[in-house]
Amino acid sequence: MTRKSTIFYAIFLIGIGNTNAQKDLECKTKLSMFHEPAKAKKYDVAYEPWLYVKTNCPDLSLATYADGEKILKHKIENTKGDEKKRFVEDLLELWKARQNYFSSNTPKGEFGAKGCQLLYDHKDELGKSKAELYNCFTDVFNTDKETFTHPKSLYTYFSLMVELFDGGKKADAELFNTYDDINEKIQTEIQNYSEKMNVLISKIESGKTLNQKEDNQKKVYESYLKNYTLIQDNIDAMVSRRANCDNLIPLYSRGFEVHKKDSIWLKRAVSRMYHKQCTEALLYENLVKQYDEIAPSADTKVYVATVLLKKGKNKDANQYLERVIN
Repeated sequence: MTRKSTIFYAIFLIGIGNTNAQKDLECKTKLSMFHEPAKAKKYDVAYEPWLYVKTNCPDLSLATYADGEKILKHKIENTKGDEKKRFVEDLLELWKARQNYFSSNTPKGEFGAKGCQLLYDHKDELGKSKAELYNCFTDVFNTDKETFTHPKSLYTYFSLMVELFDGGKKADAELFNTYDDINEKIQTEIQNYSEKMNVLISKIESGKTLNQKEDNQKKVYESYLKNYTLIQDNIDAMVSRRANCDNLIPLYSRGFEVHKKDSIWLKRAVSRMYHKQCTEALLYENLVKQYDEIAPSADTKVYVATVLLKKGKNKDANQYLERVIN
């Protein structure tokens, strides 16, 4: 390389360095220009500097995505027509970009469900069908059920299943399986928040005062528990109107041979037939016996004995009770 070429190359590198430094400075300046107004809920003021940072330095700060969500939600609420549609699409893209640049701070279940819910809330503007929306929720639920926790999204997910079922697009088995999956998830979250509440309640009962953080946590836990209980009651009512012995018995009769080694399937079948008072059917007796065989315990044997005693099968019932004693 000649001396002239070397000098040119050095100047070129310095120019790139200066450009990058200038861009970094501009990004950090714009970051403060949108972050402070966003904290003050002046979202229209924050929009332009936020857009610059999002476009030119998307990996600079998580605040770009946390504040950006608030800014775009404000825009969605205060626009109409094509403009609103564009902001909805921008928010969906923002969550995808957040996953790319800050994946450890972006749980797939939580943000995937938020995306599906946004599509649902604006399904008319976006032209989304019930089947597309249901598949969106299903994919997210199956990918990361642990962080798919928001009560509203769980309710929307099951509501879509019910609408598809009523329209003849989903079978009985799909309805009940989806119900069981969502109901178990709700039960898990209720237990989770109840345990957190119990810690705070124990502190209060011991005569201590909650600090501000704990008091805020208590309000959040109470809100979630209230909402989970409400949606559980609602989805119970929806499935109850669509479940009866006339469709449960054929459904579980068809599935018995396939699922007779599946303790979860058996437990769900026994529970649903019991609650719908289908206990006189021979299938119910077979389900109870099979569940005891696959997941045996003293409790299951006592329950089998109880079912048999009600049918006058005392000898068979006594055999189960003897196994409990042994």
